[in-house]
Amino acid sequence: MKNATKTRKLVTSALMVALGTVLSIISIPLPFGGSVTLGAMVPLVIVGQLYGMGWGFFASTVYGILQLVLGLDNFAYATTLAAVIIIILFDYVVAYAAMGFSASTYKMKNKAVSAGLGAVIGCFARFWLHFVSGAFVWGEWADVTALPTFLQDSFLANEDWLIYSYSFFYNLSYMLPETILTAIAAAVICPLLYKKGLAKNN
Repeated sequence: MKNATKTRKLVTSALMVALGTVLSIISIPLPFGGSVTLGAMVPLVIVGQLYGMGWGFFASTVYGILQLVLGLDNFAYATTLAAVIIIILFDYVVAYAAMGFSASTYKMKNKAVSAGLGAVIGCFARFWLHFVSGAFVWGEWADVTALPTFLQDSFLANEDWLIYSYSFFYNLSYMLPETILTAIAAAVICPLLYKKGLAKNN
């Protein structure tokens, strides 16, 4: 019975990773770069909400590796070994693995709240990892026009702050709508899956 349960979790996780990868390809590009996907993070949240943090981190890490393979073109912009390492970790593997934190709420009784809140936590963790990469690798492309208009004459536009404020607002521009979409979709879908009994023997 234990082996059957583990096999079911493995198969479900693989299917969710595959679905997330397909959804990541269907995206809406944004004016300043980045894009909003068709809920690519939702399957990762589902795995964590159904089976806990271990499975959540496993599925999210595998997803991150697949995204790394799909995004190899980005390494053309890396000018140092350190930049390559930061891109690998903070743009891909560790950044997406952080979605495993979405499982930190999975024991909550209200599954809609659990999934929605978990999605926000996972996306928040992912955002800060992308922020690090944006500041330390992509900072040379920092552009004051990426900042909100009312901040373009503030200290955040000064040279010492620009790479950080640019990375913050650039990543926020796509992660905020991505987070909202993920949280809403996860809050709707996860309770339905619990009712179907997919979380049995968790």
